[in-house]
Amino acid sequence: MAYRKGVVRLFLVELKRCFSSKGFKISLAVGLLISLMHTWEIYGLYREFPNRMLLTERYLGADYYYVWHSLYIWLTPILAALPYASSFLKDRETGYWNQLAVRSSNIYIIRYMVIFLSGVVSVLIPLVSNIILVATFLPVGYPQAMDLQTSLNNASIMGNLHFTSPLLYTIFFWIIIGLFGGLFACVSLSLSSALRNSFNLMIYPTFVLIFWNLIANQESITQWGIFNMIDEGQPYRIAWKPIIIVLLCGYLVTFTYFTAYKRKKDILEV
Repeated sequence: MAYRKGVVRLFLVELKRCFSSKGFKISLAVGLLISLMHTWEIYGLYREFPNRMLLTERYLGADYYYVWHSLYIWLTPILAALPYASSFLKDRETGYWNQLAVRSSNIYIIRYMVIFLSGVVSVLIPLVSNIILVATFLPVGYPQAMDLQTSLNNASIMGNLHFTSPLLYTIFFWIIIGLFGGLFACVSLSLSSALRNSFNLMIYPTFVLIFWNLIANQESITQWGIFNMIDEGQPYRIAWKPIIIVLLCGYLVTFTYFTAYKRKKDILEV
């Protein structure tokens, strides 16, 4: 019982450090700014065409007509990594990590879980806040496949659901986006030993993903573009198989590396 309480207490301490960190506040501010700017643009368009817009087609996650949507997609790795992904690097430099490792052998798993959660929360805050704001003036309604307001069709992932239960479609896509946000954060955590710089942990993976996404679109293998996989509007063709493969392999590699290989290596170095 005491052991479990110690693990829970350490987990809560890690959560508090994460969500009170300067990085999380910056990520929150950037995400909310994108959300607010997109809301302003959509409201201006709504005043011109009040009867031609639906919530699930025009909120930040699905509206690819404005730059804010693309900016959000491109910044998701940075938003996910900002709160806590560099914490391992900083704690190692200050010696604080050695104290944590001595007190609890579960700190590697706990840190991984907290960083995963920070990535999920950070990438979903802009979407959730934006849909709440846009819902104050746009109706939900039921999208029509022939109204030319969306790139989705029945062949898209969950395409039928989009036209029959648009809010449920959005929630399911948030789960996909959240899982990728957690993965982005965990990848940055795993790269911290190699890059050894907080700025590099955010910028380098983002540039690699943007470059790969451009190649995937150019070579007509859009289903393997990571940013395409988290684009709820689905302007490019995506498929379940690549999404599942990337998520499973990504979490398997990062979890094994940090909680098993990195832990064992640190013990041997001590």
